[in-house]
Amino acid sequence: MSRRALIRATIAASAAAALAPFSHVLAAPGVAPAPTVQIYFPETGHNIGFKFRLFYERNGGLELFGLPLTEVFTDGATQVQYFERARFELRPDLADSVALSLLGSELTASRTDPAFQWLSGEPENGRKFFPESGHSIGGAFLEYWQRKNGLIAFGYPISEELSETSSDGVERVVQYFQRARFELHPEAAFTPNAIQLGHLGRQALDIRPRPLQWRCSAVRQPVSVVLPMSGAPMSNAPRHCSMARSCNQAKNSPSLAITISRKHLALLRATGL
Repeated sequence: MSRRALIRATIAASAAAALAPFSHVLAAPGVAPAPTVQIYFPETGHNIGFKFRLFYERNGGLELFGLPLTEVFTDGATQVQYFERARFELRPDLADSVALSLLGSELTASRTDPAFQWLSGEPENGRKFFPESGHSIGGAFLEYWQRKNGLIAFGYPISEELSETSSDGVERVVQYFQRARFELHPEAAFTPNAIQLGHLGRQALDIRPRPLQWRCSAVRQPVSVVLPMSGAPMSNAPRHCSMARSCNQAKNSPSLAITISRKHLALLRATGL
């Protein structure tokens, strides 16, 4: 076998082996996740890794946080990543531990409708009252709040229940919390999906300057390269990064996406393969 053919075979084998760790596979309850640094979500074209991945998997995963909408980027001294239902923050003032942004509070700060007015006193209808925020929780929302780690996951209630028209045009009963919006879905009554969390992360990201969504991650990760099926030179191939544009460009082109290491990428360039 020639030296060139041997190099091709070695790189192809390494690339194939690298694909598996980046596949998004939901593990069965009680099954430990594969020992990989990052997980790739093809639904949105983004990764979760390192401390953010550990926090995501240990505190509710897809149900509580949704899919990742960005890579990790730096906002001041804080590392940030957006998800459909939340925003993760890695903050130096918290000993570099992961915290959830108060998206519910941020997105409703200017609202003055009656549901957001502090109650004058504890309600007499059996609802759980929180003097810290002046609001109460009851019924199915209270049961969900308590079952899903309550104060730590969602924070205090910052409104009473109210009706809102969701992004899909359906009017629903909702309630806002410091970190979340609970939504009642009658069409899913008596199922685990009867109460769902609103997409506050997506809503917050939509009002931020667009460049933030496209910045490359500060987290070191393997380079994903798109190899065109037509045999075009690698230097002309669109490359996956944290940028949504590149991911979408790759999805819409007739190409084969593989993940290879920087070492092998340098070898490819050096040999002109």
